[in-house]
Amino acid sequence: MPVPYILRKSAEGGYCLAQQNIGLAFEEGTEVPKDLFKAYYWYSLAIKNSEDDGDLLSSKEALNRLLNQMTSAEIEEAKKLL
Repeated sequence: MPVPYILRKSAEGGYCLAQQNIGLAFEEGTEVPKDLFKAYYWYSLAIKNSEDDGDLLSSKEALNRLLNQMTSAEIEEAKKLL
């Protein structure tokens, strides 16, 4: 099942919380196939597009949680997506 249209459009438009939500969906495999690389991509964009300290902190926490699930090689591969 694809990411809901409105959520994807918001994320593509740079909305941090939508990017976090898509990252979480890919991290957990909720409504989409689990894909840690795509989760890394969306969490990284959320960090970049954070508009305040709260958004930045929650985005960084999400990315750190994800990194704990990935090997060093996977992290290096994920960085290439950016």
